[in-house]
Amino acid sequence: MSDVTQNHISLITNKSSVVGEVAESMPEIETDRLLLRMFKTDDLDGLSQIYADADVMRYLSGHALSKEETAGWLNYFLAGWENYGFGWWAVVLKESAELIGHCGLQFIHVTPEVEVTYGLARPYWRKGLASEAARACLRYGFAELKLDRIYALADPGNIGSHHVMERVGMRYEKTEYYKDDLYEGELIYYAILRDAYQHDGSPYSLRPVAGDDTRTSFSRAFDDRKREWKNAKAAAE
Repeated sequence: MSDVTQNHISLITNKSSVVGEVAESMPEIETDRLLLRMFKTDDLDGLSQIYADADVMRYLSGHALSKEETAGWLNYFLAGWENYGFGWWAVVLKESAELIGHCGLQFIHVTPEVEVTYGLARPYWRKGLASEAARACLRYGFAELKLDRIYALADPGNIGSHHVMERVGMRYEKTEYYKDDLYEGELIYYAILRDAYQHDGSPYSLRPVAGDDTRTSFSRAFDDRKREWKNAKAAAE
């Protein structure tokens, strides 16, 4: 799972309110065992139960979250789709319709690079479900967003996440010192290029939902991010 998720949540983790409903305008993905759908405001209770587990949050926030903090994360999930045209899905187990975690794609901090992220409730670890969700995210990123490269970042000690990355075809690229307002330390970067990506034929059904054109397009958000990043680097020189 992404180990720098905490860096993207920023100050909204201190807000208990949840932004307006956006779920009806976003795409859904169905895999063999999972439904990746948009988060909804009424997911707060279920998500709070998952994020209250310190083991689940060890490499995400570093500590179990309160319900108020979880509401801030839910704000972030919903706002991402509106602001960038892509983001995080709620991971639902089809056989029980139970919310079991999250997965998705997001910018890496202030850069134009994109990473895949995932996190599941502890009873659903070691069942291949994180890999199933990550594969769907990669396919969406390459097929729909037309990305050239997708990263995954992990703490050096998060061996389970390293194995997920490798199972979905990502390869170790580098270990790099990372620092921003909320995190400082080494992270392991895995990556996969568009030219190297091959979907494995596993079930994948994308269901675009009416209203997609009302949110920010990814292409525009990506161009904006590249321009901001270029300007920031020039200013730092």
